[in-house]
Amino acid sequence: WGFRTLVITCIGVQQAAVEYADGHDPTTTWDERLAVLKQRGWVVDGFAEDGSLAMQRGALSKALAHAMDIRGGVMMHVTGRSPRYAARELAYLNILQPSTENQVISGLDYIGIISRAQDYLTMQQAKAAAEATGAGPGGASPSTVGPDGSPAPDPSPDTQAPAPGA
Repeated sequence: WGFRTLVITCIGVQQAAVEYADGHDPTTTWDERLAVLKQRGWVVDGFAEDGSLAMQRGALSKALAHAMDIRGGVMMHVTGRSPRYAARELAYLNILQPSTENQVISGLDYIGIISRAQDYLTMQQAKAAAEATGAGPGGASPSTVGPDGSPAPDPSPDTQAPAPGA
């Protein structure tokens, strides 16, 4: 049938990661970009793959975990955002489909991953903005939400019932 799966290369993914984080990519070659990524800790020190090879999920996960400042669980802290645990954390956050860190990424997978990563960041920014204004989930402040999530009665003095015998 002549059907083939298109994969995304290391060059494409790492360039996109740098552009996403900095707004532009100041590097002009794969070696310069790789040096920048190693300096930031976004790829493992031993990463020496040719830029034209297919990107593995673990390498993308490590770069995304750093770019998105994803803290992760205990193992991710212990291993310093290793490709394995970065991939597992992104799968837990529903950004990456559950898989091994060694699987390659197709172009379609890459678009989905980046889309879900952007959705995640948008939700985190909205959550931070709501917390900064004192609003909880749904825009209601925590004091106005009852234990079941419904609006709680207003505790202001002018709306409270008079005390018995008053």
